[in-house]
Amino acid sequence: MTPKTLFATDKRLLIRDPNSLGLRSDVDAIPYTQINNVKLENGVFTSKVIISSGYFNNDQQGFIDAIPKEKAAKIVAIVNEGIRRSQTHTTEVIQPKSTDDDPLTILKRRYARGEITKEQFEEMKDTLE
Repeated sequence: MTPKTLFATDKRLLIRDPNSLGLRSDVDAIPYTQINNVKLENGVFTSKVIISSGYFNNDQQGFIDAIPKEKAAKIVAIVNEGIRRSQTHTTEVIQPKSTDDDPLTILKRRYARGEITKEQFEEMKDTLE
């Protein structure tokens, strides 16, 4: 039996499941938006990645076992990050620039948006004053 192969991209999880002695294979592409949870079960020598998703018919879970522990941990981290990114819908609000914005107001906005650190903010503020 040929083992399954797992590919974690930035948008989806690809699972290649060879059959017929490796001559044919099924490839499932599961977007992170359809994955509810992913967890890692560590064994003595290898690990098992369990994926909870409405994509699977059987008890809404898919799994891949016999993955080396280090690789399994990396896969779970990549998939969790993909799930987090797919659930975070940030919209940037663009405010019209006013010509009468003084440098201190612009500096405060940059600090509020997280573009500069507190130390950078304080240093630039002292320079402006």
